[in-house]
Amino acid sequence: MRKLGRVLRQQDWEITLTLVEQDCLLRIVDVEPGDVTRHRFGLAIDVGTTSVVVHLVDLIDGRVVEVASSYNAQISCGEDVISRIIYAQKGGLEELHQKVISTINKLIAQLAEKSGILSDKLEEVVAAGNTTMTHLLLGIDPANIRRDPYIPTAAYFPLICAAELGIKVNSRAPLYCVPCVASYIGGDITAGVLRSEMYKSDELCLFIDIGTNGEIVLGNRDWLVAASCSAGPAFEGGGVKCGMRAMTGAIEQIAINRQHYEPEFIKVIGGGKPSGICGSGIIDALAGLFLAGVVDRKGKINGELKSPRIRCHEGVAEYVLVWAKESLTQADIVLTELDIDNLIRAKGAMYAGFRVLLNQMGLDFEQLDRFLIAGGLGNYLNIESAVVIGLLPDIPYDRFEYLGNSSVIGAHLALLSSKLRQEGERIAGSMTNIELSVSLDFMEEYTSALFLPHTDFKAFPTVAQLMNKA
Repeated sequence: MRKLGRVLRQQDWEITLTLVEQDCLLRIVDVEPGDVTRHRFGLAIDVGTTSVVVHLVDLIDGRVVEVASSYNAQISCGEDVISRIIYAQKGGLEELHQKVISTINKLIAQLAEKSGILSDKLEEVVAAGNTTMTHLLLGIDPANIRRDPYIPTAAYFPLICAAELGIKVNSRAPLYCVPCVASYIGGDITAGVLRSEMYKSDELCLFIDIGTNGEIVLGNRDWLVAASCSAGPAFEGGGVKCGMRAMTGAIEQIAINRQHYEPEFIKVIGGGKPSGICGSGIIDALAGLFLAGVVDRKGKINGELKSPRIRCHEGVAEYVLVWAKESLTQADIVLTELDIDNLIRAKGAMYAGFRVLLNQMGLDFEQLDRFLIAGGLGNYLNIESAVVIGLLPDIPYDRFEYLGNSSVIGAHLALLSSKLRQEGERIAGSMTNIELSVSLDFMEEYTSALFLPHTDFKAFPTVAQLMNKA
């Protein structure tokens, strides 16, 4: 209303009206002079525990114009969702809320700089995140998420103005949050299942999102069951001495010579000298060291092997992946026994989750038609390495399928189509959650998975063959 009189007369009463459907009503988002229907933009956001990814999307043709990502600033308040819930309970809710909003706004500023598209031209926002991250994004107290019976404040969220939260977009642009399923199955998984299309497939699929939280969905068009386990930040480079996100300068692939214990292949994201190692590189390194005999089944480094790369530093055994003179940081890039222990616990939690979910449904790995891998790690993960350490089951490799960051892709789909939003809401409503945190079977499976690749070597015949070759 404030600008309507001016805008109407600016180009002889020709205007572009931007509308959004909300609760079966049409609401005016913006009114602009002239015909600018070809220039409409929105944001699809993956609000991750460790990282936030934002896609700038052309709402006319659906293409991704630019992408920006960074660490979630909430990391300073805790690396996982439980520590952040506790932080919020101690009076830090508003701080956590402001930190994620600040992270998103910094990424919006980066997108504006790269694309030349001003933030007031961003007319719609869709966000997908786990249940805790969604609560914190909206400033909702997440305390009940970690309390029995583990029920969040909400799983479905009404449309609100993104600007009400402080997100720097068009002042009337709506924010839609992809619905959650349960306390530890969030909108990121709903978005991932939407992207995977397993919900309309006749094939039996197992969907996994590997990140700080490991989420698993099993099923097809007839039924969907889900579970979540706390994997920790190791897969995203957290809790690892030289770990980093999958970004420029990170070692994403590495191979170890099984005779001389030397790295014989290193691939760095963006090329050039490495500055650290990301999740896929850590998995490659551990698999290579295990097959070379540098690391035993318990994850201990064999200090008796004669190699300058094997050493003890400040009482902790470690293997030097890259010497200081060859790294961008001018410091040795290493993998320590503590790093290996973190990774084994993370992969053990994931594998135990697979087993429990399948056991609950009376199924086994051999009956899976498709094994869908999502998350940032899924862009770079070497299947053989993941099987060698026992992160993934030993099934034919052609059943594995990479989905990339399915959370942001699912948010992108929901940004473009009201029909797909409704599909997402149906997916969230039809998924049955199995709470692993109170499952005795999970603890038993988890304990069994704390070895390389597993205590049950018969479940990994391919790994046994690789070890015989080694």
